[in-house]
Amino acid sequence: QTLLWKLADNTLTAKIPGGGPIAISADGQWLATAGPNSRIQLLDARTGQSRRLLAGPTGPWLAFTENRLVVAAGSDVMVWDLLTGQSYAIPTGQIKAATLSPNGQRLATATSAGICIWALGNYTGKPLHCANQQTSAFAWSPDGKRIATAGETPKLYDAEGLLVLKALPGPISSLAFSPDGTHLATANQNGATTLLML
Repeated sequence: QTLLWKLADNTLTAKIPGGGPIAISADGQWLATAGPNSRIQLLDARTGQSRRLLAGPTGPWLAFTENRLVVAAGSDVMVWDLLTGQSYAIPTGQIKAATLSPNGQRLATATSAGICIWALGNYTGKPLHCANQQTSAFAWSPDGKRIATAGETPKLYDAEGLLVLKALPGPISSLAFSPDGTHLATANQNGATTLLML
């Protein structure tokens, strides 16, 4: 189950049945988690009260962007419009990693076929760009112009066309940009960490 705490006075607000991934909207109003019958449950993030059940499959990754909820589910990514209740599926293939751009308008996905960038605001049924690289983690630069990938052969890409800007020293298992985008922190499975100047 998911426990919802009020940090101001350290009180338990709600116990939410089920488990798995959760996501909280940027404005702190919504919480999404796996609900009954493998559906997505939307709750009031302040009270834990259920507001809506979305009749779609759950998955290992959830994220809010503006008025959308993005869910990795099997071989698709489901995008829900929270204002209209409408949804559409992006046929990505089995997701290994996913991340939203800082402005929430684009989605980067990694599958066994490689990495792709998709437009969420004006989805056309096809990815904007793809590259043949295996990765298990992404980091999107704060300005949305670059994407760094993890793996045995990590790279730094131009996010506009997925053109390789430079190879990165690997292997890398996790990574994150600094807030100003000038440095990249990386770690490998042996626990070694590196701070790279970009």
